[in-house]
Amino acid sequence: MENVKSEYLNKVITIKIRPNSHFQGILIGVGANWLLLQYIPVDFITDGYVLLNQKYISEINISEDDIFTQKVIELKGVNSMIFGKVDLENSTKLFEEFREKSTLIGIELKNHQKRYVGFVTKEREKSIRVQLISKNCSWLNEETFLYNELRAIYFEDDYLHSLNLYINQGK
Repeated sequence: MENVKSEYLNKVITIKIRPNSHFQGILIGVGANWLLLQYIPVDFITDGYVLLNQKYISEINISEDDIFTQKVIELKGVNSMIFGKVDLENSTKLFEEFREKSTLIGIELKNHQKRYVGFVTKEREKSIRVQLISKNCSWLNEETFLYNELRAIYFEDDYLHSLNLYINQGK
């Protein structure tokens, strides 16, 4: 499957995550633990990035819809480059980078409809600690998330960017 994934680099693909989530995006990175997509949440709109845990991927394909979306994205001139290189091989280093850059992330576990939002405060060999915030930017508790339970990690999208602007106002 590793060879198939490299064939998909810089192409619009659809990925199915167990139990029943689907992600469409431009594949921009492949690692031992994670795939990195420039996320396409709806139609031809790119909105941030999503890391998908390879452990939960059940299917990767390019559909007719993906091929059409690819053509539209190319016509729009969307650049599928990320702000910097991300370590997709080592989860600890990946989340260390998020902590060092104070990147607000969204965490998806089993339920595709629920996202935990916060800042990474500590990374360990098998888990991360995250200072959670509410949708109204109130500080919540700090929680631990095991790497092997993470399905998707969102970052640099409009929702998270908007929350970050609110948090940082007046600083």
